[in-house]
Formats: sequence, C-alpha cells, structure tokens
Amino acid sequence: MTDTISSLNVLEKMTAFDKARDKRPILKVIRQYVHVVTKMLTFIRAVRTGDWELHLQTLAKFSRYFFAHDMINYARMISIYLAQMESLNESDPDIVEEFQQGNWVVNKNSDTSFCALGADHALEHINRSMKVSGGLIGITLNPSARNKFFLIAPELARLAEEAKNMAGLSRQKKAKEHHNLSTAVLVREERNVKKLTATIERFTNPYTEESDDLFNLVTKVVVAEKVKDDLCGQSVIRRKLLETFMNERIKSEKVNVWSKMKMRKLLTWRSNGKKVRVSLKDKVVELQEDRNLFARLMMVAKSLPEIDIKEAIGQHEFSVVPRSLFANDITMFHCSMKSALMSIMEKTGESPDTSRSDDSVASSAPSTMTVAIIDEMAKLQSLDKPHWVSSCEK
Repeated sequence: MTDTISSLNVLEKMTAFDKARDKRPILKVIRQYVHVVTKMLTFIRAVRTGDWELHLQTLAKFSRYFFAHDMINYARMISIYLAQMESLNESDPDIVEEFQQGNWVVNKNSDTSFCALGADHALEHINRSMKVSGGLIGITLNPSARNKFFLIAPELARLAEEAKNMAGLSRQKKAKEHHNLSTAVLVREERNVKKLTATIERFTNPYTEESDDLFNLVTKVVVAEKVKDDLCGQSVIRRKLLETFMNERIKSEKVNVWSKMKMRKLLTWRSNGKKVRVSLKDKVVELQEDRNLFARLMMVAKSLPEIDIKEAIGQHEFSVVPRSLFANDITMFHCSMKSALMSIMEKTGESPDTSRSDDSVASSAPSTMTVAIIDEMAKLQSLDKPHWVSSCEK
C-alpha cells in the first residue's frame, strides 16, 4: 500500500489540493481536523507496532495541539520527555537500542501483529484481573493489606492465569489474525463510512463549498470574524507556541521550564455562543446563545421533508431574550420617555397628507376609535395610605 501511494504521488496531490483551496475557510478547518485524526491514528500505530522512532515523531507533532488548547501540563511534560529521549542517544545508547527493538511496549500475543500496548495500559489489564473476590475486593479499606497487595499484584496475576490454564479454564484464545480484520468489523466500518458520506452530502459538502465565510455545516450559522481567524490559523499558532517554548525553556534555558505559562485562549466553535451578563435587581444572570434546538430542528426537517419549516419555526425568535425588549447586541431598551406617550398618541390623529386626492383620503381615512390609556403607577400613587402603614400595626 505504501508503494502504491508513493507511485501515484498521493501526498503531493493532496498538498497541491490544499494550497489551491487555502482561501476557503470551511475546507481549511476540515482539513486541519483530518490532520489531527491522522496524527492520532499514526501515534496509535506507533504503539501497536512498537516503532520507537515513529512514536517520538508523532508525539512531537501531536504536542503542538496541547499548547494551542491550553493543556499546560501535557504541553510542558511531553516537551521535557521528548528532550530527555533525544539526549538518550548519548547518555544511554544501550537503552535506545532496546527501545528500537520494540522493548518499550508490552505484547501479550506475539503471534498476532498490531497488538502491543503501552506499559500503563498493560498494567490496567493486570489490575483488572485481580479485581475479584479474594483479590483487591474486600481489602481496600485496610491500608497495610492494600500496600502488600500492590507489591505482589503482578505475581498473583501470573499465578492466577497459570492456575486457569492448568484447569482448562483460560479464556485466552490464540487468534490467527487481528480482531479488526474480521468480516463483521470490516462490514460495519464500510457501512459507517457510507452513512457519514451521505450525511455530509445531505447538509454541506466542505470540499465543494466556495463561500468565504466560516459557518456551521448543519445550522449554517456564520461564526464571528475573530473565531474564524483563530480556527483557520491554528496550524500556525500552535507551531509558533511550540517553537517559543522549546527555544526559551528547553534549548537556551532563558526561562525556567517550570515557570508559569500563559494560556493562549483560542476561540473555538463554542465561542460563537456569546455570553452576556444581565443585571436583574440584586442578581446577575449569565445568558448564552444556544442554537442546539435549532440544529436539531434542522436535522429533523432534513429527514422529514413533509414538515413545513416556515409554519413550524419560522414564526418564532431564536434568542435567549425577547427582541421587543432587547437590541441585537442583547442590550436592554430603557423606557425613559413615558411622559411623551400622550403627545405621540395625539400626533397619530393629525390630518392626512393634503397632496392626495379627496377620494383617496376618504378611502384611507381611519375609522373613529376611542382609546383609553390607564397609568397604573399614577393610579397607585394616588391611593391614600391606611393608618396601619405608618404605625406598623399589621
């Protein structure tokens, strides 16, 4: 497969495809997501096959995302780990040779490829085998018994497995091939690919969309310009953050590696829902635009075309506040001209435009109406206070 991809120049063609469509934001974001998933799968492959060099390469590329998304502990510790592994070639070449032979992972089934696990993952398997009655269960409240158990847990797990093998109760079966190569798994994956492709084509195909705006594929909501810049420029931002950290803290030690790191706080899709604080008397309420309901209704409309969208949702406002009382930026309208209400009502009764003909005036003249306006606050202020209000008898 590798030879076929190289002979057809697939990677070069994909690079040229991305450069030709670099100005399309929706495609750029989707391609960045594809690159993230590809790096994750490559990292899993490095562990499953015990490839030490591929492990370091993919982890170095993957560490950029920790800086961009403010995962400070991962960003710091993985950078230190990579620097230590790089210096291992000079300090302990024998250990590097062992790692290159695949002795940095645990493989319980050497007859089947792609089954290696990390040491921490393999340790979880051992712990699970001992979480039974007579094992860890029942002694977790006794500190001394718990400490002794963890010291001898690997040996107990080995003895338990050997006892099962002697009794013919072992559940382990020597597989001839990897379980992901079975017919059932392959059929399910093909079915899922077809479903995903059909869903993308039914909503918005990012590979054919030529809009200059970045929008949600389902709801078609256009994101803000700042959110668009951060989403489209993540590849450049995370590379600069990693280079700055490595140059200042690892290579030159200009800044202590344990010094406080500043968060980047990149805007994401979640940032498009604007949060606004509204004061209500003695309380402060935090509001956020939520379009999940609209997205669900759109999905229902796509799957059920007989639903009339205009009749179902077209007459309602999708906002956390009523538009009659709030502006578009969610600032409240203040009623400070109540005294001018009477003059406004009087102006509505003025004579119509004399430039029109008498017939048109007569036909358009409104019918006589009687309007009663009651100011409840003025009515309340005019009431006399009962005597018990001042004396507090009640």
